[in-house]
Amino acid sequence: MNRFVFLIIANLCVINLNAQHISRMHYVCDNKTSSIDFFEPVGAVVLRGQGVLPDQAEIIADGQSNRLSRDEHVVSIDSIWTSNLIVFEPSVNDIEIKGLIEGNTYELISIRLPSADHQGLIRTPSNDCSQPSMILQSEWRAGLPPPDYERIFNNVNNLIIHHSATANTLTDYTALVRSIYTYHTGVNGWSDIGYNYLIAPDGTIFAGRDPGNDMETHQVLGAHFCASNTGTMGICLLGTYMNDSPSDEMLASLIRLISWKSALDSIPPLTTHPHPLHPALPVIAGHRDGCSTLCPGDVVYNNLQAYRNQTQDYLVSCGVFLNIRNDVPNQNSIRLKPNPVIGNEIGISTPATLKSAAVFDMNGRSFSLYFNDECNQLLIPPSLPTGMYILQLSFETEIHWIKFVRL
Repeated sequence: MNRFVFLIIANLCVINLNAQHISRMHYVCDNKTSSIDFFEPVGAVVLRGQGVLPDQAEIIADGQSNRLSRDEHVVSIDSIWTSNLIVFEPSVNDIEIKGLIEGNTYELISIRLPSADHQGLIRTPSNDCSQPSMILQSEWRAGLPPPDYERIFNNVNNLIIHHSATANTLTDYTALVRSIYTYHTGVNGWSDIGYNYLIAPDGTIFAGRDPGNDMETHQVLGAHFCASNTGTMGICLLGTYMNDSPSDEMLASLIRLISWKSALDSIPPLTTHPHPLHPALPVIAGHRDGCSTLCPGDVVYNNLQAYRNQTQDYLVSCGVFLNIRNDVPNQNSIRLKPNPVIGNEIGISTPATLKSAAVFDMNGRSFSLYFNDECNQLLIPPSLPTGMYILQLSFETEIHWIKFVRL
């Protein structure tokens, strides 16, 4: 086993806004296990190398193994790869690196940050499409240098979901966001943290990309979607979701956040919008919809349609109906008879098999009704007041909304 002493010396750092928190060392791997001793405790590390990053490569700290994988947000130049961010909780004085290729030279980059108070979840009322509460940049970034660059306004059409590919055992989410910010700016050389928002497993939302004084976080162009960020807003779920499921609290905040943005900018969550990387990119999409990556993890990606449907339901509960449009496929082929409705029966003519139906008033309140799927007939309660309503029709792969009037 080789043992290296990693001194935290300022002149080893590259020049950037977070240089004082980053140190680098190069070493040649001449043994499959290398032990690194730090002169001062570090909170996170990143490894860089050339060629192939072996599947079995790992970093062990305090008896816990952290698998190394390529950070797919970082473009590989001259076959030089950058690993995922490995965050330690608490900070560590030494680590072991195993499974690398003997004879290869690697760069180990350490991040050492001043401590900050952990911010807890700020809860907001449910069924409310206003902006959710969140931890602002000025709070979680306390003690770190702020970004200083010319922001670019971004008209958002697609909401891109990511995961941070960090350990699911971490609980100090403020420290994690601070490490990601320092990694993005000090190691990757980006102007700011790449994501517009980050969501912790306990449901805490962190405002990410700093908008400066002239715009809002949801409007500023980020750095998260396969080097083609125009028209997108990036949301990062803290953790790794290849096999694990996000917590209920995390998903509730995700739906709340994207519902607010959808309502704010009239972005229908069940539709698509063309993007240079995808001619029909879903409005709510995953990182892997733009390029070859495992992000946002298999579990999250496979449930994106459910998240879209939940977002639509959330919007309806707020009285926001975004998909009542003339250009929705098959919308014009759906007929209600009669409309206006005088009695208690509505006949529905559709081009596909109808799975379910629901009725909402213009304030988003739902009303019970009976749906006869054999004859596509709805029976509405006699107590339904006169007025205009929204009929939600759910098919196998689509949901449509039709206005009708009760006389």
